Amino acid sequence: MTVLFQDCLEAGGAGVFCPHPLLGPKDAKTIWQAFKDGDRKGMEKAQSKFLQTLSLFSGVDFSPEDSATIFKKIMQRPMSEKPDPSNQNHSLLKEALRLQGFPITNRVKLPYQPVTPEQSAILKKTLESLGWL
Repeated sequence: MTVLFQDCLEAGGAGVFCPHPLLGPKDAKTIWQAFKDGDRKGMEKAQSKFLQTLSLFSGVDFSPEDSATIFKKIMQRPMSEKPDPSNQNHSLLKEALRLQGFPITNRVKLPYQPVTPEQSAILKKTLESLGWL
């Protein structure tokens, strides 16, 4: 998986497979439009919002600066083919979409764990701070 949408486009890619555009489609479109317009600063500004979304996929409240640093390090690790039961990406993504008004539940099957009320509050705070709620 490509680390950043911006990096993928600059390397000649057509897009990325990741959940960010589901949650912030306007910002994903902004990155794409800035790329087409040759506006590197515009791409970097829009990309910085995506780097602040670690709370959406960890359920832990990080500062925007820490989120960007941690996100970049996580995305440089090799991906595992085996499901990790401690990984809550599925339930957190579903909860983020539910908070945005999509008709979806946050239920997941074992071994994945459900979102806690505390994690839901962090998701809501993060979505609001990004202007995605």
